[in-house]
Amino acid sequence: MRSKCVRSVRRARVRGGFADREACAYARAMHPFAIVRKTSALILALVFLVPQGAQGQRIQRIPASLIQEVMPRADRFTDPQGDPPVISAFEVLPDGSEDLIGYVFLTSDLPPEQYGYSGPIEALIGMRTDGTLTGVRVTDYFESYMQSMGDFLRTPGFQEQFSEKHIGDPFQLWNDIDGISRVSISVRALSRGVRDAARRVANAHALIDGPSATATEVVDPVGMSWFDLRQSGIVQRFEVTEPGEGSAGIGLAFVENDRLGNYFLGEQLYARAQRSAERRGGADNLMLYAIDGSRLRLFRQQGWSIEQDGDTIQIDSRNVISMGLPSGGIVSGEATLIGIMLVDSLLDTARPFRFVYDLDDLGIHSVEYRSLEARRSAAEAAAAAEAEALALAEPQELVEPDVESKTLADRTGLSEDRPKIPSKEELEVPLTEEGASATDQGFDSVDVADAELGAEAIAVPEFVLTEDESLLQRTLAGVSWRRLAMMALVLVLGS
Repeated sequence: MRSKCVRSVRRARVRGGFADREACAYARAMHPFAIVRKTSALILALVFLVPQGAQGQRIQRIPASLIQEVMPRADRFTDPQGDPPVISAFEVLPDGSEDLIGYVFLTSDLPPEQYGYSGPIEALIGMRTDGTLTGVRVTDYFESYMQSMGDFLRTPGFQEQFSEKHIGDPFQLWNDIDGISRVSISVRALSRGVRDAARRVANAHALIDGPSATATEVVDPVGMSWFDLRQSGIVQRFEVTEPGEGSAGIGLAFVENDRLGNYFLGEQLYARAQRSAERRGGADNLMLYAIDGSRLRLFRQQGWSIEQDGDTIQIDSRNVISMGLPSGGIVSGEATLIGIMLVDSLLDTARPFRFVYDLDDLGIHSVEYRSLEARRSAAEAAAAAEAEALALAEPQELVEPDVESKTLADRTGLSEDRPKIPSKEELEVPLTEEGASATDQGFDSVDVADAELGAEAIAVPEFVLTEDESLLQRTLAGVSWRRLAMMALVLVLGS
C-alpha cells in the first residue's frame, strides 16, 4: 500500500489530479513512527486509567519478615488498605481478643519522596498508635557514594536510632539524628522522609489530635518545636488538594513581636522580611506562611483575605511576599517555601479572626486563628467571669441575733454576777418549808436597783412564796437594811 501511495503521488504531480487517498492514509497509519506514537499513547492512557491506589501500594512487595522487624510486638498484620495505604498491626491479648497497636507503611506510598544526593530513598516504617516509631528499614536507594562507602544507610546502628522517636520531634541532623560524614544530604533526606510520612499517616488515622490549646490557654512559643506549635494552635495549618495531582500544606502564624520573628525565621531571614515590609510602606501586622507538600504551586498570592466579626479584610497580592527557602529558625526543615503577608491595622489581633484562601476552581479554604494577645484577653475575661460566678453562688449568710440568748451583760452592760429577779411564773410556785430559808436568802441578795432592769431580762435563783404579800410587805422585803444603815451612818458623819 505504501508503494501504491508513492506511485499515485508521482502520477498526480506529472499529470495533475489527486493521489490515492486510501493508499496514502493506510501508509501513514502503518508508518513506524506512527506505530510508536500510538503505542506510547495507549500505554500512558492505561497508566492513567489504573486507579491511583493500585499504582501505589508498593508495600505489597515487602517481605513479611521485614514488616515484622519494624513492628516486633505484633502478632497479626492486615493487608495494605486505606489512603495512604498502611498495614494494621494487632497484638493478641491473653483473653484471645486483638488490640490495634500500630501501623506499617512505606515512604514511597506517601509522595512526595525525599531525594538524596542521587535519587529517592525508600524506607519501611513501623509506628505505634501514640505516634512513636517502632522501627525503620531502608528498602531501596542508590547513591554514587555506595561505590566507595558501601551500603552506608544500612550500617548497623544507623537505622535503629529512629526507634522510639516521636513524630513530634524535628528529626534534625546532628541534633536528633546522628549523621554520617560525607553523605549528609542522603541522611537528611531519609530523616525528613521518615518524619513526613509518619506524620501524614498519623493525621490520616487520627493518631494525633488537632490543636490542643484552648481559646484561653496562654503559652510561650519560644522553645517549642514546629510540631508543638501546630498542636498548640500557634501555627494553624490546612491542606489544599488537587485531585489526581497531589496536595500542599499551608501553615499560618501571626508574628506578634521581634522575639517570635527571630524564633520562627532566624535573625537574618527575619531582618530581610522586615526590610521587604518597609519597602512596601511597613506593616501593622505581619503574618508568616510556610508551604510543604508535593504541589507547591497550589499556593498563590491571589485570593487571600481575613474575616473578623462579619467584616472582610482583603490582602493585596503585592503584600504576599515570598522569602524562598527557609534558612534558619524553627521553620527550617519543616517547610519547603516560606513567606510573609502584610495586613493593615483594620485587623484587631486582640480578638479571634479567620484566614480565608479562595482558589476558585479548588474551592475556599479557611482556618480560625487566635493570637497570643487574644488568648490573654480571653483568659482575663474568663477569670473575671469565674470570680463573679463564685461571688453569686456563695452569698454571705446573715445571722439574726437571738434575743432570748442575750446575757445581762449584752443587754445592759452590767455584770452577770449580780443577783437576779425571779419571773412571774417562778413567783407563783407553791412554797415549801424547805424553800423558806432559800426565799429569805434570795431576797437578801437582790439589790433594789436591779429591779428597775425588768424581770424578763434577769434570770434568778429558784425560790417560792408562802402567801400573797401586800405591796408594803414586798417593798420592805426588798430593802437592804445593811445598805440603809450604812447610808444613815454616812449622813450622820457628814452632818
